Amino acid sequence: VAMLLSSTVYVSFRALFPTSRAEAAPIFAAMPEASPAEHALFEWVIAHTTLADRFYIRIIPAIAQGRNDIPDSEAYQLDRIRFMAYTGRFSVGPLSQWWYYPPSLTVPSLAIEKSCSIEAFRTLKIQYLIVETADRAAWFSAHCREEDWMVRYDGGNTKERYPKLYELKK
Repeated sequence: VAMLLSSTVYVSFRALFPTSRAEAAPIFAAMPEASPAEHALFEWVIAHTTLADRFYIRIIPAIAQGRNDIPDSEAYQLDRIRFMAYTGRFSVGPLSQWWYYPPSLTVPSLAIEKSCSIEAFRTLKIQYLIVETADRAAWFSAHCREEDWMVRYDGGNTKERYPKLYELKK
């Protein structure tokens, strides 16, 4: 009944106002397109991982990305959202301070960002770490031990050699 009523209202509105463009202004900002390097990574992820695998992408605040057109809470996670949208794989991110999460989740989440804790990755069942840019590679070099990680994807054919995907050694 509700669908019929809403359809009737929609058709009536369109008949009365045929030039009206209710869809002209999007409710949400469009997601930025993935770069060719990201597309190559996404294709590799789809071909070589399963839907059950978890990924960690260190995120950069919107202002540091030069984006001030969308709220920081949304732009902060654009890389993760784009990754999940293109690949269908789950990317674990920092836990929001505005929601209650048990310490069993928040403590490992903070430990990943502060020290690249292997125990935290294992607790949250994250198998893969994605390093998308040189500034994130600096974080990886400063906090993570390379002997704990195996390079699985090395930037494809790009001269920057990013993005990189690391798998946690067993």
